[in-house]
Amino acid sequence: MKFYSNQEVQDLPHTNHLYTLNTESFCIEVDPVDRKSYRAGAETAALGALTLACITTTGAVVSRKNEEFIDPAHKRFSLVYAIEGEVVISHHLGMSVLKAGEFTLMDNSHPRKMLVYNRVSLFLVSVPCQVLQRYFPMPEAVEGQTMQSPRGNAGNELAFSPLLELWEQIKSGSLREFAPSISENFLSSISRLYAACFPDLSSTAIRRIMEAKQLIEAQLGNPELTVEAIATSMGVTSRYLRSLYHGSEKLSHYILRRRLEESACQLNNVMRQHSSITAIAFQFGFNSAAHFSRAFRKHFGYTPRDFRKHNLAGFL
Repeated sequence: MKFYSNQEVQDLPHTNHLYTLNTESFCIEVDPVDRKSYRAGAETAALGALTLACITTTGAVVSRKNEEFIDPAHKRFSLVYAIEGEVVISHHLGMSVLKAGEFTLMDNSHPRKMLVYNRVSLFLVSVPCQVLQRYFPMPEAVEGQTMQSPRGNAGNELAFSPLLELWEQIKSGSLREFAPSISENFLSSISRLYAACFPDLSSTAIRRIMEAKQLIEAQLGNPELTVEAIATSMGVTSRYLRSLYHGSEKLSHYILRRRLEESACQLNNVMRQHSSITAIAFQFGFNSAAHFSRAFRKHFGYTPRDFRKHNLAGFL
């Protein structure tokens, strides 16, 4: 087990307040909201083939560098679970918002950024791709999906709680001989959660979903982007394309959400503080400022103007 923290560091000029951190699990750079009050800590431990990390941080933008692999089969994925607080993760497929009790799967071969408004506590489980594929063959199909971890009759969280309850023993290394069994139980429970949410996905359907997402990301600024237009580009019917998303978020809702998320990201960007809200809305495919404002408020609970004012205040 290794521990990294700036809890005891005094606020001195040029002090490295965990602003750059390289571990066996991740390499990050941190831009705190308030450098004087910023505090963070990270504990890492091994559990067989899995690498675990427990992280706490106050308000900051955390940039995680990508991991490079000579052999793509050796790349790793990370399950990111929010224990407390809320975090917004910007990644190559879009944006994921995690609240306490939620988790998502991230491909470590791509960089990502996390925005923490106040304080958050996260639990990360890094898994080699070859291990993960034993439990779900195409992890890319569920990457970035926000999942709710179920709770038992007593209200306790089921999927991650066994690892959290054993965290002290895992850190000490006293459970080394039990690592295969603990890892098996954990990954099997995660696999069952994904199977319950995506029961009908064949390998062909997964490839189609990934293709649709890539087309959407490339054309978010196109106001003519619709389910029908995507289906035409893919050479399939819109009915077939919609059927792939049966039981999950509708594709039209996904397009709107991604446009709103990218707009929010730009409203949060200090470098774009002088760009008008209308210009940002039009940049991501909205052709009506009024429609953008209504949709934005419905999704985030703030008007675009209030959202920008609230979130830029800590950085200016």
